[in-house]
Amino acid sequence: MIRKINLTHFLWAALIAVGVWSCKGGSAKVDFVQIPKDAAFVLSIDFKSLTTKGEGWKELLNENTKDLLSLDKSSDKLITNLTKTGIDFDSKAVVFGKMSKKEEENYVVAAFKIKSEADFEKALKEGDDKAEVKSEGAIKYTYDKRNTLVAWEKGIALVIAKDKKTEEKVLLDQYKAIKATQAKDGLAQNNKEFATFSQQEKDILAWVNVESLAVIDEETAKNVKNFKSYELAFNFENGQLVGDFVLKTIDNPPANLKNLYRTGVNSKLSGSVALDSPTMLFSAALGMKELHELVKESGSLKDRDAEGIQKDLDMTTLELFEMLSGDIILAIKDAKINSAMKGDVEPEAVIALGIGKKELADKFLAALVKRKVIKKEDDNTYEVAGVEPADVTLVVKNDALFFTSNGALKDNIEKGGKGLDANFSKLTSGNATVFFLSKDLLKQLEMFSGLLGSAALKDFFSHAVPELESLTVTSLPFKNNRFEAKMVLQMTNKNQNALATMVQIAKKFSKKPA
Repeated sequence: MIRKINLTHFLWAALIAVGVWSCKGGSAKVDFVQIPKDAAFVLSIDFKSLTTKGEGWKELLNENTKDLLSLDKSSDKLITNLTKTGIDFDSKAVVFGKMSKKEEENYVVAAFKIKSEADFEKALKEGDDKAEVKSEGAIKYTYDKRNTLVAWEKGIALVIAKDKKTEEKVLLDQYKAIKATQAKDGLAQNNKEFATFSQQEKDILAWVNVESLAVIDEETAKNVKNFKSYELAFNFENGQLVGDFVLKTIDNPPANLKNLYRTGVNSKLSGSVALDSPTMLFSAALGMKELHELVKESGSLKDRDAEGIQKDLDMTTLELFEMLSGDIILAIKDAKINSAMKGDVEPEAVIALGIGKKELADKFLAALVKRKVIKKEDDNTYEVAGVEPADVTLVVKNDALFFTSNGALKDNIEKGGKGLDANFSKLTSGNATVFFLSKDLLKQLEMFSGLLGSAALKDFFSHAVPELESLTVTSLPFKNNRFEAKMVLQMTNKNQNALATMVQIAKKFSKKPA
């Protein structure tokens, strides 16, 4: 709901970005401000880790990084002088906000401690906006004449920003109200889930009251009606960055939501993809009947779509979904980018879809042949039309549909070549969804980095890839009114904290190419 904030005056947008890279183990509890009970979200940061986990963190704010972020001139200048603002980087910072149907009630607040009020005031005065520092009793503050107020007293500062232009007095009154919040009116004492979550000892903690998002619009309200809160926790560890995500539902949510995910794809499918150690892997185990219900409820499946499917395939939409088992695997061994750039599109990759009901699959394939979408080559092999410049083949084997444009891989699938190795099989069989990306594929993609954005992005890509080992994101089926997921970003250096490795990347990145 908070749409536009002046980055120069709203100093702590930059702080949040820095905090994501630089947090120390610590709970979301802060002792210098009470978060109001109607807060819609909370982000807790402990800046002390800038030295304990990633000495030299200032390199994260080098010139190339700012180019990469495409910051405006005023924000660029602000970040350059970030460490001279008098902020207490040995303390925590907390960001929270409110979302309401009444736009004037919405706000975002960043609260933090100040080590030197003189330096802090000087930094504000020397910014591009040349802020005027005013006083009211013990309170000092600046107002950008638009929608942001920076106020501080007794070594504690709050930055308050609103959606639209707001009068100075309104913002100052908002500051006073937040400062006057008592513990009994705070979020921790009025929300047990947040209170429990905030006790975690993690580097970064973020909490969102999903129910509060319903005020955005009717569509959002419809999408979030079965959920209560979203929790994120990040920890920088030796050799890896670990993220844990929890989406909590209402008590007894609809069956189609509870049963949307299953534990693991069928081992028969993972054993038939003919790629033992992919450089990129995605897998999912879905409940297709439940998925069909959710798609219909979302409005994505229109009556005219159902009518078209019935006419073209002689199948209902439910039959189309239940034709598949819900087991999905996408695996890439070698993207063969060099060959692709020369027009030879034959990546060592496969998409595998488990068959749920064979009679429906046979009916579906016959309809596609009739409509010349696929061309039958033999009993179990089809040529897929209209996928130029690649020549895609569909192989039907072991109760699954396999799509590939690689001739050798197609032959291996037909011959029953070995599937995923033990590690990947365990990964896909023990989780509802899996996403894995190795540095080998990143190396293959590196040559395209210049096409993805600026020269700064290309330079960053070249420095980052050698330090990264892999990214793995997994999720579990519904249990105890929650969905859980985990992210692990592995570094090549297992003996060094992941944050320190990121700082090393930034140091290399800070040296602009000649």
